[in-house]
Amino acid sequence: MMGTDVQPDKSETSIWVFGYGSLIHTPNFLYNQRLVGHIRGYRRVFWQGSTDHRGTPERPGRTVTLTSENHPAAVTWGVAFQLAGTSQEQAAALSYLEWREKQYDVRQLVDVYGADGQMLVRGALVYIASSANQNYLGPADTHLIAAQIATSRGPSGPNWEYLCKLADAMRGIGAPDRELFALEDMVRKELVRQQQHRSVDGLPAAAAEGPPGVASLDPLADMTGELRQGTAAGAAEDGGDVKACRGRADFRRWHMIGQPRLPDATEFTQQVDLGLMLNSAAEFRTASEQASVLKVHVRNDMRVPQKRIKVSDQSSEIFVN
Repeated sequence: MMGTDVQPDKSETSIWVFGYGSLIHTPNFLYNQRLVGHIRGYRRVFWQGSTDHRGTPERPGRTVTLTSENHPAAVTWGVAFQLAGTSQEQAAALSYLEWREKQYDVRQLVDVYGADGQMLVRGALVYIASSANQNYLGPADTHLIAAQIATSRGPSGPNWEYLCKLADAMRGIGAPDRELFALEDMVRKELVRQQQHRSVDGLPAAAAEGPPGVASLDPLADMTGELRQGTAAGAAEDGGDVKACRGRADFRRWHMIGQPRLPDATEFTQQVDLGLMLNSAAEFRTASEQASVLKVHVRNDMRVPQKRIKVSDQSSEIFVN
């Protein structure tokens, strides 16, 4: 997915912007070309605080910025966009980006390279939040960062939604980022741990506040209400693309059974132990990408109340034995 069939326009009149965060999946401006590539000498880190979108001043969330590192392994994958339109329209797009990235106080021109090492773009604009920024949080132990992302939320929704959208986008363009995916896995495990802790005494209050009549064996399901609140409001932060946000309603299926867009004409049935499901979301990965309807038969040895584990939606059905 990292290749391109078009030749990048390297003319001096071209304006390119390199995105490494929410710009990857939701640019929200017109562009002529979109090239997957990487920049050198920078590493993507969750060191920028979010006090108005994915957190609050009292409990800031974490979003990505870049840190400069002088070694060969310091590369950051993302997407370079060539702005479209007249000079006035491009100026308007840059004004929008200045507003959108207002917390990012450094602008750099960087060269963008393809998977084969060939330079794709010379002098793309990138926005960086430096340590001089008032919301800069800086480095911390990875486990502490994961816990902060798992627990922070703001007007645009939960912080973990921002992380997962970015990780999904990176997988979508076929770009590697071990640190990002490892952090996503840590946050998912932290969410499961929190859910298990709240579930010790029965149905969590958060689940009761979700959609009427819907509960789930999914340890993340009682956060679905929070997710849906965040996706609409999160458009302000992530660029306003409602279509891109809409897929996050499938968050629980994405992490439990794979990508929810399933091919037609087949059916897959899976037997699974409920105890396993409640203890490890990561373990439940089936061949569901081969199926149009996934049927999961749950062995309820734990005698979990039925209302907690009945689920039916467009792509999956959960049955209890």
